[in-house]
Amino acid sequence: MSLWNFVGMKELLSYGRLRDSDKLIHIEDAENGKKCNCVCSWCGETLIARQGESNAAHFAHASERDCEFAGESALHLLAKDILFAANYIILPDRSSFRYSQAEIEKSLAAFRPDAILKEGDDHLHVEVFVTHKTGFHKQRFFYENGLNAIEIDLSQIDRSITREELRKFIIDEITTKYFLCTKQEPVTENAVQVKIQKQVEVVPVLTEDYSKQHPWYATIWNVVGIGLLITFLFWVASILFSDRNRKGYYRY
Repeated sequence: MSLWNFVGMKELLSYGRLRDSDKLIHIEDAENGKKCNCVCSWCGETLIARQGESNAAHFAHASERDCEFAGESALHLLAKDILFAANYIILPDRSSFRYSQAEIEKSLAAFRPDAILKEGDDHLHVEVFVTHKTGFHKQRFFYENGLNAIEIDLSQIDRSITREELRKFIIDEITTKYFLCTKQEPVTENAVQVKIQKQVEVVPVLTEDYSKQHPWYATIWNVVGIGLLITFLFWVASILFSDRNRKGYYRY
């Protein structure tokens, strides 16, 4: 979710996908109105280029519907297009990985990395984070197979960013990237769990340590437990004594 959605404002769509070539174009490079010949990269609906003087130039759906994921989808596609067109990328450790081939969303076992950059036998797997971080199972797959992998975080990037500005973030910037796995790391079960644990939300449970940190929580549970026990004992006793006191219960 972008900042615009968070504060309740409508996010303007800056990119459309050309109907004939599947290429993404910025609103500034599009013809006005339906002449832009563009569709939404998420839902496929026809777009209209609005380039009036009163409002910021943007694409709108012909039906006037709000497509929640249009901006995120366009940014994600544009990022993969930039990786495909480039021949190098700066890594989080400031080293450079040069490549002569890029495969976009090619199946790899049960997973499809956003991009696999190749130079001979050296492969770099790239995940682009716009709305969803790389999942636990995909990270585990990278670790268990000793694959070089990085994630590029574009979750805070303005959706109206130009292609050239986005290219700098994806190719040259290091603050938006981090390693998911490198071949130099020992690929062990413990390494997988320690690394991935940082990405997993842990729901607090009532353990001894948690009770020490939150004594009020433990106190409430103790009171509730004792109350239930007392209630149960009174219930059993009431049944026993009420039956015995009934007239004619015992026959001699």
